[in-house]
Amino acid sequence: MDISVIDATKTTTEKGITYGSSDAPKKMIEFINLACPYCRQWFEESHELLEEAVQSGQLQRVIKLFDKEKESLQRGNVMHRYITISDGQQAIKEIKQIFDTQDEWKHLSLQGVADFAADKLGLAEQKNEQLSQA
Repeated sequence: MDISVIDATKTTTEKGITYGSSDAPKKMIEFINLACPYCRQWFEESHELLEEAVQSGQLQRVIKLFDKEKESLQRGNVMHRYITISDGQQAIKEIKQIFDTQDEWKHLSLQGVADFAADKLGLAEQKNEQLSQA
């Protein structure tokens, strides 16, 4: 995923889905688009290690859902609206569920993706637009 458009001087841990203790000695910022196959690979390959670090109090994850204009990634933008941003542990479960089913919805229409999230995954649409834009 091209992250060259991210201005690192404006990137903070203030906005995003937080998972783990705010007192953790390390904080990690992750930019994720839920339709990105590379984001999926990163999530799957690092999940156990990061979960262990969070559970031991060593790491706080700050996940930023990254809306993209590229047509194939717009489906991820739709899925971003279905993540419970106020509860990091729940958000991680939902992200995993979405990545686990990515092959099933990645070629659907945008409305089809929304329907899949609601009907097949049982997720409710949230008010996440401002967070994705931030």
